[in-house]
Amino acid sequence: MQELPDFDTLVLMAKNDPEGLETMRTQMSEQIIDAAPEAFKRRLRGLQFQIDAQRRSSSNPISSMNKMYSMMFASFEHLNESLNGANGLNTALQSEPEPYLRAVNDSDMSISPSQKKLAVPIQMSAPHSAEVLIFKR
Repeated sequence: MQELPDFDTLVLMAKNDPEGLETMRTQMSEQIIDAAPEAFKRRLRGLQFQIDAQRRSSSNPISSMNKMYSMMFASFEHLNESLNGANGLNTALQSEPEPYLRAVNDSDMSISPSQKKLAVPIQMSAPHSAEVLIFKR
């Protein structure tokens, strides 16, 4: 399987050879799908088709990125519903985030009152023992 070049190389390709970068992206995506177990290939091809359609319908890279984010968030919502029932994410979105908002120390992070209203706490269990805030759209 082809190795992904380092970040600086990808940046240079994006600036100087966008067609080459797109060809590499397509080839690497196909390699990943081809290497997947047969049971997953159809779903992965369908997902790649949806991604490509969203990218083609975007007017610029930022629009494309926002569409990919929306697809990913929708997938996250679906996973959350599967794991926690239909009200899992809705309950989290409506809960008061105040108890979960803790900065490592005051100089590392500050959250404005308006940001606190948008924060959704996500607790991670050990060994990660981290706390993540996802901001609603």
